[in-house]
Amino acid sequence: MDILKYQILMNLGFQKQGKDFFHKEAEIAIEIPSNSLEGDYERVFKVDLQDGKFIYLIGREDIIMDRLRAAVHWKSEEDSKWGFQLLARNLAQVDKDYLYDRIETMEEETLLTEWFNRLKR
Repeated sequence: MDILKYQILMNLGFQKQGKDFFHKEAEIAIEIPSNSLEGDYERVFKVDLQDGKFIYLIGREDIIMDRLRAAVHWKSEEDSKWGFQLLARNLAQVDKDYLYDRIETMEEETLLTEWFNRLKR
């Protein structure tokens, strides 16, 4: 990441921790990928921070899918935990059909179905 992007995030109140940036008051974590968005640009939304400053976030479904893929492909328990919690906290707003349309492997489908089954109980 170039110095300008780093400085912008720091000016907005973010702190760098490893490869990620965190805004404590807004409870937002940012990872700036080096390539294009794998999700749906139509699901990106604007979040106002303060003093007319804002950021754009990818849609919750795309974040859930990113965590689900990390859980499946990297065997990451932490990503599984966060993906499930994000799904649980946003269940009423989540587009279930979109999530299943984004599935790339049987393992992803199995874990997503497991998450939905856990939420039914």
